[in-house]
Amino acid sequence: MVRSGIISPGEFVHKLSAHLQNYRRLTTTLEAGGSRKGPPLYSGGALVAFSWDVQVRNATAGGRSLGDVLRALWDRTDGGRRPYEWRDIEAALDVTAPLDWDRFFQAHIRGSRPLPLGDILPLAGLRLAGDDDDGPRIEVDPAASASARKLWAALIEGQLGVSSELRNSLRSQEARHADD
Repeated sequence: MVRSGIISPGEFVHKLSAHLQNYRRLTTTLEAGGSRKGPPLYSGGALVAFSWDVQVRNATAGGRSLGDVLRALWDRTDGGRRPYEWRDIEAALDVTAPLDWDRFFQAHIRGSRPLPLGDILPLAGLRLAGDDDDGPRIEVDPAASASARKLWAALIEGQLGVSSELRNSLRSQEARHADD
């Protein structure tokens, strides 16, 4: 959204903060949302997706992103023809960036532990700040490391994190079509 010009980086951070405020009102686990749908559950899902994107980008030094996870999930579900389960999501995450995704799921999606935003946000040059009546907010950390600032730039510039295999395949296809 930032790359398209729909919102500014500051507005994106503000939206993350709004998701955090909504998520803090969630009264169930993310997995057990059931009939309790609405802003708290949807905001929790948005923060999970953001967390996974940051973790994948960090684990792969920016070489991969949530887009790669979604492509892997698409492949695992036969182009979306088969309903997916956690094991499919976990496999797509793991093939993209091998981390302990099941531990994350058990603690923060199936379980009731809050998302580890205090650990994830700094990876992207962000931090939790303030604790006013609405609780903490998310803001850009001016003291972020160079690697965190680079990850943040990739997030807001919409860099897709296309895998090297896919990038090489696309270049090969472009070269073949250039010869036509």
